[in-house]
Amino acid sequence: YWWWPDRVGEFYESSMKHSHTRTLPEVEAVLKTALDVRRLAKYIAAFPDAPASIALLYPRASLVQKFPGAVGHKTPYTLEVEKTYEAAVMLDTPVGFVSSKQAKEGIPQNYRIIVVPGCRYVEADVFDSLRSWVEAGGTLVVTPTSFIADEYNRRRGYLDALGIQILGEELPEFMAGEAKRGIDQSGELDFIQGPIAKTVISKEPSRRIVTDRNALFTGRPRTLNAAGVIQQVKPSDDWNIAARYEGEDVPAILSRRLGKGSVYYLAAQLDLPSRRMLFDRLLELSGTRRPIRVFTQRGGYPEGVESRTVYFEGGLLTYLNNRSSLSVPVSLHGVDTKTMEIWNVSADRKERSPRMTLAPYETRIIHVREKKPSVDVRR
Repeated sequence: YWWWPDRVGEFYESSMKHSHTRTLPEVEAVLKTALDVRRLAKYIAAFPDAPASIALLYPRASLVQKFPGAVGHKTPYTLEVEKTYEAAVMLDTPVGFVSSKQAKEGIPQNYRIIVVPGCRYVEADVFDSLRSWVEAGGTLVVTPTSFIADEYNRRRGYLDALGIQILGEELPEFMAGEAKRGIDQSGELDFIQGPIAKTVISKEPSRRIVTDRNALFTGRPRTLNAAGVIQQVKPSDDWNIAARYEGEDVPAILSRRLGKGSVYYLAAQLDLPSRRMLFDRLLELSGTRRPIRVFTQRGGYPEGVESRTVYFEGGLLTYLNNRSSLSVPVSLHGVDTKTMEIWNVSADRKERSPRMTLAPYETRIIHVREKKPSVDVRR
């Protein structure tokens, strides 16, 4: 990181050490985090080794090739990856990535669900590996626009092999914003000295989607929202319609068996709440165990809160990361307070209840363990 300006009188607005635009609470949070990393090292180290059940495909071909309509610093693929990861990472379970090399050499056995997030370009042997993995029992989720061409932009019959034909497609419109130095912009680009033009979505098609009764979710039909690529597809007879565009007899979400596994095809890109709802249901169907779930106190998804749980020293270790600028009340589901105690590792104190409020930008590590039997010292 280059902290010092090249010319006198110039400063980097993004610099945590120099900028007047950084607030004192932000600086305090960075310094406190640095100290906590040293103090809580053995607890933090337990999380990266936790095996993931759900992963995103990260093919080299979609990184090398760039869709002609893409402008600015992002592509339709990277935008879809961000949305997909953002939805999956809030569901109390680790999220992994499967590269082209991993797919060719053998997909790790711990993955139960692989999401193909708008991977327009995929190598033929990567597609073959994914298909074999599904036939062996995996669950593949395909979002648009995926499986069109290979790493040389040669059209391939991947979708034909699955029994999907794209009849039409509505696409977002992309614009490039004003080019500025990365160091003059906030967020992920603030270490780049050269000019960067951010991608701006100027127009985004949208639809409402209604699930068929008991096709995906049990009970009454659910309403989902789509924003982004909207497709009209013709499936083969192997597919079942799980959801349709509202007011139209046009499939929006399809499912089929393939060998011992399943494939879900989304004809539309869902918004974040709808993706989260769908992925949550698929994790349930896959049998993924999430011993502690984090919800709002009314049972909804807490916005901006990321959580994961691992087994640790005979108990459960959970981190709660509030990425928002607001305090967020949460409730830990799966904690039996009659037999378990909740120890706040970060603050080194006991929590009285599985209900708690996370401060803005707070990361809290919780150790859930069996209560120690009380000893009666009276004679």
